[in-house]
Amino acid sequence: MINIEKYLDIQKVEDRRAFIIHGPAMSGKTQFVQRLGDRRNDVYILDLLQDFARNNRPLCDPDGLLEMLLSINFS
Repeated sequence: MINIEKYLDIQKVEDRRAFIIHGPAMSGKTQFVQRLGDRRNDVYILDLLQDFARNNRPLCDPDGLLEMLLSINFS
């Protein structure tokens, strides 16, 4: 199994630093990234389901997704 902390350190020097964690429903993805975010200040958690529900957008709205991604301020 990969050491996620080491992987993130490697990603910091790459030109494309984002990655997606995916898996079946109720498999612990949310808790995993929340714990990771608690340990590291360089982790940005984007919960698409939460965002689309909060903004009342359909999940298959590519224009809305693009708009949301471009509006994120990572600094």
